[in-house]
Amino acid sequence: MKPRSKATEPEVATLLREAFTAEDPEAAWYLDLVEPRVVRVSHGTTSIPDLSAEDVEEHEERYVEVPAITDSELHFWIEDFVEERADPKVTALLDEKQGANARFLKKLAAADEAAFAAWKAFHASRVGAAITAWRAEIG
Repeated sequence: MKPRSKATEPEVATLLREAFTAEDPEAAWYLDLVEPRVVRVSHGTTSIPDLSAEDVEEHEERYVEVPAITDSELHFWIEDFVEERADPKVTALLDEKQGANARFLKKLAAADEAAFAAWKAFHASRVGAAITAWRAEIG
């Protein structure tokens, strides 16, 4: 049997960022509290070939589901970004209608490259803080 390679903390951090920002409603992500890894479960299979979805989903003491950022949370972050940016051109891009987040980000990317880069940094910071808080919460 071939030994399994252990994930490094940077790999786990990258996968946690992916899990927190995942937009696939048919997938769930879990942090393995025993081995340093993140497991994706989708359509009854996992991202780890020798691990069953049932093993992950039935062992809550070992596998903790990673919460994805909700559209509401993302919208609050966008509002915070717009407020901190205090740029009327950026402010004008935000609305409160259905699909506002995607529309804002698309308009921002097209209208202002520097502001969009600032958004990416702001978003990365917020995701990092959310992951840190969540990991502290689960121990």
